[in-house]
Amino acid sequence: MAKKINITYDKVKEYLEMNSKYRDDDGLLQARYLFDELKNKGINADEITGTHLLTMLKDKKITNPDAISRYRRAVQENHEHTRGLKYNKRHKHQPVVVAEINSCHS
Repeated sequence: MAKKINITYDKVKEYLEMNSKYRDDDGLLQARYLFDELKNKGINADEITGTHLLTMLKDKKITNPDAISRYRRAVQENHEHTRGLKYNKRHKHQPVVVAEINSCHS
């Protein structure tokens, strides 16, 4: 399992370094990651159905998009050069979000 984690982390880092568009757009990053993952498995993304893709997600045959987002956050936390334009804005807004969440649970 640790090997899979390291591979996913390293791939996400590579994408963030490769193209700054991926740094602020999880949907774009996830799509690129999964497209390449399918290609590496010999699957043409243009030729599979949505049902097939969802079944692969359910059966854990491809990386969960949520995991890709988590790795993006981890990479950006550890490697400042991979941060996008929205990174600082999100982190400055974080105390407000935390306060709102906490007030809902009071």
